[in-house]
Amino acid sequence: MGAMLHLWLESSKNFILLFVLFIVYVASAQDNYYTKYSFVVDPQDEATVYKLVDDFYSKNKPEDVFVRFFENHFKSQGNNATHSLVFLGTQEVTVAQAVNSL
Repeated sequence: MGAMLHLWLESSKNFILLFVLFIVYVASAQDNYYTKYSFVVDPQDEATVYKLVDDFYSKNKPEDVFVRFFENHFKSQGNNATHSLVFLGTQEVTVAQAVNSL
């Protein structure tokens, strides 16, 4: 009986730990905001646009904001954009403020 009680207590501790970690993860996920700009880039201009974006944002990146440049691999009806520029930040440093400060 003592071994079963010990096993039950250990599994309860593990469950509580996992539950607390899950709550922390969910709570921290609520702090991010993003802005996405989608546009069309002709295939022959992709390297030039990538270099321009990389050069500009590597020197002028807003503090505490992640800047990512993506090629869109999937298209849907009404969405012909080939690339997206995404800004991700926290509530304290809103993405709109960071973008407007450039």
